[in-house]
Amino acid sequence: MRYYIHCILIVSAILILTGCATTPPLQPVADPQQAWLQIQSHLRQLQSWQIEGRIGIETPQQSLSADALWAQQQNRYHMTFSGALGLGTVTLSNQSGNIVLVNAKGKRFVADSAPALMQQQLGWYVPVAGLYYWVRGLPIPGVALQRHLNQYGTLQSLDQQGWHIVYNNYRDQQGFVLPGRLIMTRDKLRVVLLINRWVVK
Repeated sequence: MRYYIHCILIVSAILILTGCATTPPLQPVADPQQAWLQIQSHLRQLQSWQIEGRIGIETPQQSLSADALWAQQQNRYHMTFSGALGLGTVTLSNQSGNIVLVNAKGKRFVADSAPALMQQQLGWYVPVAGLYYWVRGLPIPGVALQRHLNQYGTLQSLDQQGWHIVYNNYRDQQGFVLPGRLIMTRDKLRVVLLINRWVVK
């Protein structure tokens, strides 16, 4: 199973690199710490976006992958997972203070916790609240962390809320330095998010 999901993600990564071929790669900086302070300040201004990509989920019981579409507008989000999950198309959104999951049969489930709802209905979950920050290459403000910077002044790895996150494939996306891949692990859950396209709003 691990080999199967690994192959899928390698193919997706090749597509990402092909799509980014026209974007100049980042250049190393003399002072990564100083660059990080500036990049971090700039990234906090980004609060609305659309991401198109692919997600891989690996648990002791299963290895799955799916196309992923994430639309974020300030504090509201709508995520769509479709493809090889074996579940058809699943949507996840926050509406009027509740988390709403709609499965492939159109059945609607409501809860106050996205991870708990996903685990109950899908058998896996993504850390939605943390991802709001992590997907931009930012730590959650005011929460204990350990981090390592790369030569570009962006996050190489981050440990926060029990998750270990590894970043790579950073590119300048409409003026923002954003990652193209996140590998997130916690306990026996591994989540790989490959981003084909950022649309900054």
